[in-house]
Parts: sequence; C-alpha cells; structure tokens
Amino acid sequence: MLVVFLSGCVAGKQAKVSYNSGMYGSGHGSGQADEYSDRSVDQAAYTREVLMPVLIRINERISAYQGKVQFWQTVTERSSLLLATKSEHVSRCSQQASDLLAGYKKLHDQLLKDQSVVRSRRLLSSSYFSLEKKDITYLEGDCSKIGSGNPSSGSSVPSGVQKQFEKSMQTALEQGDYKRIINEYESVIFAPGQQPGYTIGYIYGTALMKTGRDQEARRMFRSLLTQLHAQDQGQREFVLLQVLADLDFGLGDYTEARSRYEEIIAAYRRLGTRNEWARRQLEILKGAEIPDDEVRAYAGLLLAYLTYA
Repeated sequence: MLVVFLSGCVAGKQAKVSYNSGMYGSGHGSGQADEYSDRSVDQAAYTREVLMPVLIRINERISAYQGKVQFWQTVTERSSLLLATKSEHVSRCSQQASDLLAGYKKLHDQLLKDQSVVRSRRLLSSSYFSLEKKDITYLEGDCSKIGSGNPSSGSSVPSGVQKQFEKSMQTALEQGDYKRIINEYESVIFAPGQQPGYTIGYIYGTALMKTGRDQEARRMFRSLLTQLHAQDQGQREFVLLQVLADLDFGLGDYTEARSRYEEIIAAYRRLGTRNEWARRQLEILKGAEIPDDEVRAYAGLLLAYLTYA
C-alpha cells in the first residue's frame, strides 16, 4: 500500500523531474500504457522518481491557487464598484482560479490512493497535463496580471473599469460628494506596489483635503508628483506642485513650501514665462524667516481656502 505525506515542501529543496512521454504515455496509441504492468516496473522507484516530484509540484499549485481564490473573494466582497462595472470579468477570473484549485486538489487525492502504476500514469498523461495547460492559460491572461501584484500591470482595476471608475469619481467631484469619492476609492483593491492613475489619485487627494484629512492628502499628492517626475509630464507637474506648495504653506511646513515655490518659479523661467502666484507666496515666506503671527494667520486662511468644501 502506498502512503505519501506531503506538506508542500521537502526539507526546503525543490524537486526536479524530467518528464519522459514514454513514462506517462503520450496518448498516441491506446495500448502504449498497457504495455507496462506492476510486475515490470519498480513501484518504489516510480514513486520516488516520478510520483513524488509531481505531487510536490501539485502541492505548490494548490497553495498558489488558494491565494488566488482568496484574492478574488476579497475583490468580490470589498469592491462593489468593480462588480457593478465588470462583474463578468471578476466572475470569470474567480471561477477559473476555483476550477484550477479544485482540479489540482482532486488529482492530488487520486494520486495518493493505493492504485497501480498504470492507472497513475494514465492520470498524469491526461488530468495533470490538462491542468497544466489551463494553468498556463490563466497565468498568461488578464486575471493573473490583475491579481499578481505586478507593478507594470497598473491597479487591480482593469483598464475598461478604470475609465468608468474615473468618470464616477469626476462626477462625484463636480457634485462635491467627497465622502463618496473616498469610499469608492478605498473600496477598490490595489495590489502591492501598484498605484492609481493620475486623475483618480488627484481627485482622491482633493477629497481628502476637503474633508480635513490634510496630511493624507499631502502624502497622496507627493506620491503623484513622484509618478509625474518619472513620466515627464510637465503640465500636470505644475498644477500639482502649486497645490502641494500651498498645502505645505497652509500646514505650516514653510521650508518645504518655499522649496516648492522656488521649483515652480525656476520651471516657468525655463519656459520664458512667470508664475505670479508662486512669486507672491515666496515673497511672503522670505519676508518672514521666523514666521510671525501675520504669516501664521495667512497660512491658516490659505488652508481654510484649500479645504473649503
């Protein structure tokens, strides 16, 4: 009787096996697998050299797809916007991950049963390779890109959904519905290392600023500015720089504000033009190296203006 206990790894080593079509049966010719019998094959050698490495690989895929299924369950539970705009996409990805998980588990249990080498080979030549083919299809498709945490894939929101998401956020901004913006943004799952598009992030930062979450807004705008620097998007940088400079000033971070106004002035000078707002703000700051009550009062008014809803 064959009894195998696996925990997903073997002493921290990765097992490797060369797949020989003759060992599993190539599927060409119905009698090929039947040429073998338990008497002509060493059961222990087959288990050690063929079955064990395959079972270890299957265990790894079971673990991987447990994580993928959990990811899609979380998306379904938390992202009502995503479901409303792309429910078929979410359902398809979730179903594919669930089917692969169930398939690997079923094959794992079948291979652990006490059965002939011939039967085991037939399972490998049919079920196992069929699952591997579906696995590759999943990994090369959109579902894996969305749920993998790959920074190059953008946010967890598919591109079609991102446009609708942006439109919904823009409408809420025009209506002054800042709480809705925050709730919708925070209900969408962004994979580790991933960031929203500029417009979505800017609207979210504005909503944070308008609801008294000034420091969070500043962090959001700083993150967006880093993105823009990397993407060389000058026009958007000017807009964001001014918002950040004013927010820094309003929050009392005068050194940071001064630096940003100087950056704005230098950027406009390179274009052969002037930014009068930045110049006026910088004059106020430079006129008070040690900020007095008048500067603090002005900063308070500036912050009130920025955060006025």
